Amino acid sequence: LFEFKKLPIVKVLPMAASFAGYVVFNNLSLGYNSVSFYQIMKIFCTPTIILIEMKFYNKSYERRLLYSLVPVVIGIFITVVSDTNINFMGTVFGVLAVISNSLYCIWGKSKQKALNAKPLQILIYNSITSAIMLAPAVFFFDDTTALMEYKYSSSVVGVILLSCCLALGVNFSFFLLVRKTSALTVNVVGYLKTCLVFGLGMLLFDGVVNYRTLIGIGFTLVGLLAYTRIKISQ
Repeated sequence: LFEFKKLPIVKVLPMAASFAGYVVFNNLSLGYNSVSFYQIMKIFCTPTIILIEMKFYNKSYERRLLYSLVPVVIGIFITVVSDTNINFMGTVFGVLAVISNSLYCIWGKSKQKALNAKPLQILIYNSITSAIMLAPAVFFFDDTTALMEYKYSSSVVGVILLSCCLALGVNFSFFLLVRKTSALTVNVVGYLKTCLVFGLGMLLFDGVVNYRTLIGIGFTLVGLLAYTRIKISQ
């Protein structure tokens, strides 16, 4: 499906480390905080990406593009905010998750360009390297005894394999999308995913129309449409 390309592992390490940090800190944030606070913290990835790219990559943004992000952020906040239980450790992990996620989005773009690598060529390095980095975390944060003693059935193994295939699709689409667009655009597209999760969840599982969620999704979609139009016109 693709031609393997040998890449200097040192060049891929920062991106793999940011991905590993993103996974670990997000899960720790969920362990200490509510899902609502976790979703709210993800909103801060947008300004973080903008600040990092302006400060360290000399990138500038049109004002109208930045203005289009205002209804997006407001809409996501309205959609996800509910009962937020905030504590110190959870906030620390949430901030670290935001920084890790932002760096991963930025490096996902810059490393492909610097190494002249296609999405799958860099994904195979990132996935293996980050998996090696994440393996020790299991012994610190998980109950390994329960994990080893768990009785695996064919259905459980099937779901795990399906999850792996979906993860491959998510990661491949990330590298493909960030290569064609930008770190900020990938982050904004993630808000559309959030809207779909809440909207479809409300329609398919709750069966009750939540007008606050609909208002939040409406704000977000207006901002996304404005953002898309401005990006196309550039």
